Amino acid sequence: MIKYVKITLRHDGCWSNLTSDIDESTITSLKLYSHPEEDYNIDNVIIKAENKNDFLNLYKNITKTDSIKYIYSFDRLNTNKNNYTAFLSIKGKFEGTITSIMYKNNIPYYSYYSSNGLEHWFFYILNYEQLKQIKKDLKNYATIKNIEIINDDSRMLLNIQTNIFKTILTKKQYELLNASLQLGYFEVPRTITSQELAKTLNISQTTFNKEVNYIIKKIIDQFYSRT
Repeated sequence: MIKYVKITLRHDGCWSNLTSDIDESTITSLKLYSHPEEDYNIDNVIIKAENKNDFLNLYKNITKTDSIKYIYSFDRLNTNKNNYTAFLSIKGKFEGTITSIMYKNNIPYYSYYSSNGLEHWFFYILNYEQLKQIKKDLKNYATIKNIEIINDDSRMLLNIQTNIFKTILTKKQYELLNASLQLGYFEVPRTITSQELAKTLNISQTTFNKEVNYIIKKIIDQFYSRT
């Protein structure tokens, strides 16, 4: 039996909790590497805020968090007035983290994003005893707000992917990508042409083709070149 679980929790004292102080800010994990024998994790994340001041405050507060040992990389991605985002590769402690609980319970896959001071964790479980133990362990470090068993794995992946796409893309790019997906542009064979889709979106075909290629490049850069 394999089940997909989403746990929403408040992890006081964790750097992800900083999103509670800054409206519309998010921290999304792209890749986690655990090194329990040396008591550290490497967490590749995207941080996002709506304006420059909030973005700088979020980054500044992250660097001051006690659980973070070192920031290996900082790459600014978007700097328009409505979307400040950056990629961070963070070295933090292992013990006392949600990641350590997942690791020690042999969870085969897990990912999370943080917003409004809450962490949203997605992971597979092999049986309900595993989930029972995770709940017990979490009570030592966090306050569980909600637990949801997701029977449709595509829904779980969509939740994670949607949040990541919204983080690395501008609002207009995300809307274009979403429309392209919904209307069948990425189906094989395609159910709509670039010309038809551009007309639907009220943009030129040249602009549509350029934006789609740029969106694909941004997604590939985040998911592959930084792993």
